[in-house]
Amino acid sequence: MWQSLTLQLFETQRQLHDQLISAIDQAAANPTNAWWVIGLSFLYGLFHAAGPGHGKVIITTYLATHSTLLVRGVMLASLGALCQGLTAIALVYGVVFMVGSLAGHMDSAVDWSERLSFTLIFALGLWLVLRGARVIGSYVAKGANHSPDPEHHQHHHIDGSCCGHTHVPHPQQILQAKEGLGAMAMVIAAMGLRPCSGAILVLIFASVVGQSWIGFFAVLAMASGTAIAVSALAVITVLARHQVAGLAQRFSSGGRLAQAHGFVLLGGGIMLAWVGGSLLYWSFSLPAHPLQL
Repeated sequence: MWQSLTLQLFETQRQLHDQLISAIDQAAANPTNAWWVIGLSFLYGLFHAAGPGHGKVIITTYLATHSTLLVRGVMLASLGALCQGLTAIALVYGVVFMVGSLAGHMDSAVDWSERLSFTLIFALGLWLVLRGARVIGSYVAKGANHSPDPEHHQHHHIDGSCCGHTHVPHPQQILQAKEGLGAMAMVIAAMGLRPCSGAILVLIFASVVGQSWIGFFAVLAMASGTAIAVSALAVITVLARHQVAGLAQRFSSGGRLAQAHGFVLLGGGIMLAWVGGSLLYWSFSLPAHPLQL
């Protein structure tokens, strides 16, 4: 069933892509057809994101291993999709601007952008592995009944009373916030630096027929479609994680939960590092990696 669904998605993408090229050609003669190009691009992005790909692996792994608000999960997915569209635009129009010709330069520019993305995936995986190892090591060193988490530490006033909250952020909270922002930036870059091949072809064809502006807005529409599909996956992942975490809290102690979280981080990191490393290795050889479809 999965294979049949995947093949159907690829066939739909191929048909939409053929219609896109034809619509851009028609828009070159009649600019009023540009809206049809943008609409088709949106649908292409929607179906493209529904198939297998490295971006879905990255966003689901990160959201499944981190306690994240629903809004933040959708924001990450949307920014990753937007970054992917902007990367395609920057590569194609950057090559045209700097070299003056796409011949012999476009493939090389895309290849190295992809390799940078794969390197970031590998680095993100290693970062998760280190975090998981640190959590597990901390649990083993302190034991299951360690002191309360600094995030939930209650301070006392001079008169001995306690207001139940902190007035000044704990240094560990500030450090975790910085780590979180850095990790999210890495997730967005790892997703976005590998441009969609369909977006590249649309931009190239639009440039060839002298309608670069249509290609620009078509790719932004494509990124919007991709953002919706990936955001839906992000919502499912965050909600599923919250459900699992809620059940785990009912049947496990805090120490065991911390240990389990460490192993989840470790497993997710190993998987991401393997995906990123294999994608990077296969990018220098043939045949293509399955996640590069």
